[in-house]
Amino acid sequence: MNSKRIDQLTVDGEKMIPQYFLDISPDAMLILDSEGWILRVSEKAEKLFGYSREELIDQSVDILIPEELRKHHQSHRRKYMADPNSRHMGSGVDFTGLRKDGSRFFADISLNPMTMESVTMVIASIRDITRRVEVQSLLGKKVAQLEAITEIGLAISSTRDIDGLLRLIVEQAVEFVGAESCAVLLPDNDTGELVFRAAIDDIVGMRIPAGEGVVSRVLQSGKPEVVNDVSNAENHYPKIAEQSNLPTRSLLVVPLLIDGKSIGTLTAVNKIDGDFTEADYELLVTLASYAATSLHNTQLYDQVQQYARELGAEVAKRTEALRESQNALKQRNLELNRLYRASETLFSASAPILKEVAETIVKTILVEFGKSNCSLLVAGPGKNEIKRVAVFGPYADEVSKGILKLDGHGLVPRTFRFGEVVNIPDVRKEPDYAPNWKAGRSELAIPLKIGGQVIGVIDVQSKEINAFDHNDERLMGIFAERAALVLENVRLFEEIQCLATTDELTGIHNRRQLFDLGRIEIERACRYGHPLSAIMLDIDFFKKVNDTYGHGVGDQVLRALAQECLDSIREIDILGRYGGEEFAFVLPETGQSEAYVTAERLQKRIEDKSFKTTHGELTLTISLGVAETTEETSDLATLLDHADSALYAAKQAGRNCVKVSE
Repeated sequence: MNSKRIDQLTVDGEKMIPQYFLDISPDAMLILDSEGWILRVSEKAEKLFGYSREELIDQSVDILIPEELRKHHQSHRRKYMADPNSRHMGSGVDFTGLRKDGSRFFADISLNPMTMESVTMVIASIRDITRRVEVQSLLGKKVAQLEAITEIGLAISSTRDIDGLLRLIVEQAVEFVGAESCAVLLPDNDTGELVFRAAIDDIVGMRIPAGEGVVSRVLQSGKPEVVNDVSNAENHYPKIAEQSNLPTRSLLVVPLLIDGKSIGTLTAVNKIDGDFTEADYELLVTLASYAATSLHNTQLYDQVQQYARELGAEVAKRTEALRESQNALKQRNLELNRLYRASETLFSASAPILKEVAETIVKTILVEFGKSNCSLLVAGPGKNEIKRVAVFGPYADEVSKGILKLDGHGLVPRTFRFGEVVNIPDVRKEPDYAPNWKAGRSELAIPLKIGGQVIGVIDVQSKEINAFDHNDERLMGIFAERAALVLENVRLFEEIQCLATTDELTGIHNRRQLFDLGRIEIERACRYGHPLSAIMLDIDFFKKVNDTYGHGVGDQVLRALAQECLDSIREIDILGRYGGEEFAFVLPETGQSEAYVTAERLQKRIEDKSFKTTHGELTLTISLGVAETTEETSDLATLLDHADSALYAAKQAGRNCVKVSE
């Protein structure tokens, strides 16, 4: 069959497949015969594949498929044509497309068989899902990173093998930032040289002279450096590259910071693909925080052990000194056990939800350190807000009434601004104190930091004067370092969740989340016999906006329309981007007549609205279709198909109106 033959297929003298039917579709459309020859091509298909219509018609569809996949596609095509009705419209299949210029893209393809005058044809609807595939890949990478970071965090509180832990950190750093090598370098206090403590390559123990190389500069300044071309780098030290037989092209060097002091560096060498990025820097800063915490904990542990040895020597000299030494050692061990017990509670009990993690942190402080009240505060959504996420203690209700601003008075705002521990023995003598608890007498505010940036504050209060000594500052400060790492994990998890469920352009639910939430609501409606309706919305002549003003203005319109839709529905209603300029609503506890009123109100609202864009104000109209669940539409896909059919009827009726599914 050829393209001329399809023009002759009619019903009652009317052509069955006019070209405009294909061109109005939001997706790229092809009509194929049973052998895979292309009979019709939509405008969007021309743009998607880079061919003109004349170049595609009467050609095999194989030219749109990579050569190594063609046999596989031909096999599937033969099976499909043998029984095309076994699959229906909307059954998406992943597909790799080949453009005229040789580039490839991922696509979702839906097939619909059509038989006219004993001739079998297939309508293929193709949608570019390359961005979705890339986001899914990024999501998988983020999840793997989060799991690895969590593994390292757990290892910090459970292992004494610092070399093994540092080795794990450099291995993860190589994978995270896509580098050829990575190393942890620590200074030799006697010589000032930088020594490779852990490394991917066989260079552990090698040394860099004091003051030589980018790593020495980062150690001294405490500021990270990115060098994507070492040939132009000031004071680059090339001898390590010669000794390790790894030519150095680029460096990303991050300091290991403890209380603002640099105790070493974490260095990534040679980005495998492109240059080191801001994302690489953020990941390496997180890993550097873990490495610094691990080293600091080891130093504390070594100090305790050294202290014990010194006490043992003193025991041999004097009996009185023995008792004093035993008491001191016991107290030190109790503090260390308390710290590790608190850390184990934090890492084992925390869930990836900010409020639950914050409550675990403040409860742990109250249990392990026995103070009156404890709060955890983070920067709020506003630029000048401080949000109290969790507060516990006998006076928690009174404490929680206080309202704090970043630029306001008080110890917590000061801690946010300067990132330093604030310990006030008697708050009545402190002019900057902002009272939020009448019985409060002393207060300790400890910053939560990641990479030197304050992400929150732990605020502990007591009704006793001078309730917090240097030991409290030290132990709670160590605990705060670990709490900050857990909170950072929560942030990464929330970022991943957002990527997985939110449409990147409009900020509303993506198609996957729309279907996940919608299925829950429709199952509930069917179970209890409650009404539920759906609305499909499409922007009239949206292609003209893109063609006239450009896709940037089109994106502005889509974002503004999504916000108008959100403002027009209830909190229980579900709004998602169905695809392109199509939006879908799921309205629980709503019959068809109520849904019609909602749709008509939205249609009038958009008709009367002027949308501000970079090219001035634009006016739009929308068409909407409404459908309600029935015995025949008891699943979400069918319900949305009915609403989509009503939307099509609205467009056929002249657009800028609402139609109800029959």
